[in-house]
Amino acid sequence: MHGIARRIREIDLVHEVHKLWMEYNMNVIEACTLLARYNEWRRGADTALDSPAKIGEAIEMVIESTVRYEAVRRLNPRQFSELYSKNIAEGIPFDDLVDDIVKEGD
Repeated sequence: MHGIARRIREIDLVHEVHKLWMEYNMNVIEACTLLARYNEWRRGADTALDSPAKIGEAIEMVIESTVRYEAVRRLNPRQFSELYSKNIAEGIPFDDLVDDIVKEGD
């Protein structure tokens, strides 16, 4: 029974991480959509242009998201599990924990 309980906890972990990722990722998808429209405009399309501030915000969001993704992608399963456990146990936002990893890598 111990193995089954462990597997259920692993499945729950994956589900929770996926939910968190989708909540955050929707903003990144919106940023990518805005940047795609901006790129079409740069190439001569007759599309509405967002403000330079909004475009800059989208660029920063995509850069931040990519850096975070790369940091998480390089974690081994044990490191990821420890990071997730710290998020749950201490209530520290997952992105903040990942940002700390990024800072350590600088």
